[in-house]
Amino acid sequence: MPYPAENMDDHADPAQGVRPGTPLLIRNIPPGQYVLQAQGQPPWYLASATCGSTDLTREFFTIRGSAAGCTMRVVLRDDVASLQILASNEERPAPAFVYLLPLDNMTRDVQMFSTGTDGKVTLDAVPPGRYLLLATRQMVQPAFRNAEDLRRYGAEGKQIDLSAGEKSKIQLDVITGEP
Repeated sequence: MPYPAENMDDHADPAQGVRPGTPLLIRNIPPGQYVLQAQGQPPWYLASATCGSTDLTREFFTIRGSAAGCTMRVVLRDDVASLQILASNEERPAPAFVYLLPLDNMTRDVQMFSTGTDGKVTLDAVPPGRYLLLATRQMVQPAFRNAEDLRRYGAEGKQIDLSAGEKSKIQLDVITGEP
């Protein structure tokens, strides 16, 4: 269930949006274990997030009953990478569904893109980090967050490590069976 961040000032005009550097508040979160999900408007991305000594990009955080919580420190950046992908089947360009799976950041969602009939797709605003890329003939909905499934998919795809501002080209073999 999503819990949106809102202005701490109850009298703030929501139409004004959030001003940079202004603290936000997430209210009424029941006790439990959570994953921070945060997405900026491209080209902005969540570069780091901490709650005390917890790195929220790599670890769950826990809310205990009647606890006041903690202060999250979030850093957004705009030094995205770009990626040109060519999906091929037996050395010939082929249309495909391309999956971009973040490997080192829990705050990022798996993204799916479709290529043109020429097997090409360009991604212009990819946050730096490690990813597993997969190309499939048909759209699939596997459990990409499951460690065992990731090992299996890792043999079928390609891992990449994108740096800030990097422009990269990659060729992917289309997986013909189910990954």
